[in-house]
Amino acid sequence: MSQFRAAFLVAANDFAGCTPLVLCWMLAFLPIVVVLALITSPLLAQNPPVPPPDESNYVGVDVCQGCHEDSYNSFMKSAHAATLKSKSAATRGCEGCHGPGAEHANAGGDPERIERYSGVKADVILARCGRCHDRDMGKPHTDAHLSCLTCHSPHHSRPRTPLLVKPAQELCRGCHATVPSLGAHR
Repeated sequence: MSQFRAAFLVAANDFAGCTPLVLCWMLAFLPIVVVLALITSPLLAQNPPVPPPDESNYVGVDVCQGCHEDSYNSFMKSAHAATLKSKSAATRGCEGCHGPGAEHANAGGDPERIERYSGVKADVILARCGRCHDRDMGKPHTDAHLSCLTCHSPHHSRPRTPLLVKPAQELCRGCHATVPSLGAHR
């Protein structure tokens, strides 16, 4: 019996009640597990798992509501209100879009201490929305430096979904002289 197999069988004694058949299966799959570990360990070293956000930097929508009542009321009527069910503070409520609010709230509402959207470049807005949404606006829209907020408003949308700032026909025809079909947008 090889030393490797003997060592494995000794270690397998810890598995009380295992039959020889189970031990044979464990021996059969061990090389596969070892190979997978060797293949994935360099990948994990290059791309370590992202640590969860520091929950202490998040204050929750109740704190936001204290100063931003109108935005809160609008938010609660939007499709984004569903984010309140998120288990992660980083994707829940106002802070899901605007980032952690503790510094902002502790600084008396200092607008420089929260992620804002007015005056922000389109690629930054696309990255922020991309934290939850996986949408490709298409090259023509990206080349024109349009962002999600060109058409969508989480705070002041007309219909509940898809958070458009105007009815689809009116919105698209604002830039496009003719719109052959307004099916599902990219």
